[in-house]
This record gives sequence, C-alpha cells and structure tokens, in this order.
Amino acid sequence: MTTRKPEKTEKKAKLWANTLKDRIVFARGSSGISQTKLAENLDIHVTTLSKYERGKRVPDANILNRIAEVTRCPPGWLLSGG
Repeated sequence: MTTRKPEKTEKKAKLWANTLKDRIVFARGSSGISQTKLAENLDIHVTTLSKYERGKRVPDANILNRIAEVTRCPPGWLLSGG
C-alpha cells in the first residue's frame, strides 16, 4: 500500500481548484461529505449547492464561512485559493 505525501495532495489541490466552484467541490469531496449532507448542514436546498459547484451562483459570505466550517478547510483558501 502506497501513501501519498501531503505536499503532492496540496499541490494538486492548488492546481486543480483555481476557481471558487472548484474549491467548493474539492473541499466537500476531500471531507467526504455528500452534496445532500452538506446542503442539510448549510440549511440550503441541494440544488442551490449544486449551482454553487457548477458556477451558476455564488454563495454569500455567510454560506462560504459555513462551507469552510463544515468541510474544515481554511476560509481564506475557499474564497481566494491562497
């Protein structure tokens, strides 16, 4: 069994997740939470979350902070990728 080094995973995240929608998808996926479960935790409809993940809508600051909290990712990274 081969384990990945954290640096490689972080580097892939930075290369792949260059837009807000990509970072939301990445944060949710790496935390192992389904769209349905995250939407429930955020108290929003799953179609609203889907629109965030497809770039059709942009979440407000409150929702972004809650996504960061639930997925345990840094809010700054979620917002800007930095």
